[in-house]
Amino acid sequence: MLVVRLANFFAATQDVYVYNARPWLWNKQILNMFSLNVRILNSSGNPEELRDYIIEEKIEVINSHIWWSDKIVYKAIQGLEKVNWILSMHGCYENMIENPDIDQEFSIIIKDLMHKANHIIYATSKNTKIFDVIKLKDRDKAQKVYYGYNLQSIPPKSKRLLNIPEGEFVFGLVSRAIKEKGWEESISAVIRLNNIMQECIHLILVGHGNYAQELREKYLEYPYIHFVSEFTEPSEWIGWLKIFDVAILPTYFVSESLPNSIIEYLAYNKPVIATDIGDIKHMIYSEKTHKSAGILLNLNEDRRVEVEDIVQAMKIMLTDETKYKEYKSHTNILFEQFQMENFAQTYFSLYLNFDKNSKELVTIENFEYQVSSPRLMQSDRRR
Repeated sequence: MLVVRLANFFAATQDVYVYNARPWLWNKQILNMFSLNVRILNSSGNPEELRDYIIEEKIEVINSHIWWSDKIVYKAIQGLEKVNWILSMHGCYENMIENPDIDQEFSIIIKDLMHKANHIIYATSKNTKIFDVIKLKDRDKAQKVYYGYNLQSIPPKSKRLLNIPEGEFVFGLVSRAIKEKGWEESISAVIRLNNIMQECIHLILVGHGNYAQELREKYLEYPYIHFVSEFTEPSEWIGWLKIFDVAILPTYFVSESLPNSIIEYLAYNKPVIATDIGDIKHMIYSEKTHKSAGILLNLNEDRRVEVEDIVQAMKIMLTDETKYKEYKSHTNILFEQFQMENFAQTYFSLYLNFDKNSKELVTIENFEYQVSSPRLMQSDRRR
């Protein structure tokens, strides 16, 4: 989602190309979310192919996301000294450190790869663990940047589509449908909660994948567990999110850093229940204002989430109206740190390779760049 939002944002004023480092993994719905101004390059996942695109299209800046993209860029730009390479980390390096067998090349090229990147962006302090492994010489080229998000005018879905009566409480979870995002733990918690409260409390799970289908079949007998996997419109899940009373993400995914789901939860004023992993704590609690937009759950010694902890957090949201309203009222405060203007301006400055001490400024007004730099006043659109 970050790649989609970055590409669409900058395609209004720049030439933007997207290259898939693993073309055997793709999703039609995601492709349909790209603006028509973004050029999706045909891809075989070959560094030589990417190198040819860079040369033919006179591409000046490359922004890679996730290890496999970083690796293919590293190979493609050998000898291309004028390319400005921004490497964005999102948590996969922690997984690679713990499980180096995922890719045998990791330990061989990671040190040189990190040194070759012109800039490194990380989402959370957790991501910097890789620097302890490779001893990055120039730590100044690495900086922490939070994601950004623009509110979208997507209408809320009707609860009637899932046979949910108005007035019945709805918890919801939006994520990739993988075990480590806490899907089954959430289901178990809501089943237990219904038994305790003796009322109908619903859970909507929004996400696509084989795992979602397995759970759908396993919990078919529970009418208050709802699965939403198919979408016909870009960002359609936002419509489902808007009907949640409380949004949850009890994740224990090893690469979890700064979940887009939680940013979206905050954007649409949903109180949050989530686990303390990555920067989630700072996403839903402000140390500056001491305001909280939800409840944080600790992982156990096995780095898993306890179902009972989810149940207790859900009970608070259900029964303590004062707390619920307090969390909901603070979502706007916590969302301020994810303003698209700040996020995009930081990225754009790195794309231009501005010196940190430079006094040149890039300002954003109505999400359109007004650029004073002579480099960007040429008639050709920048890549």
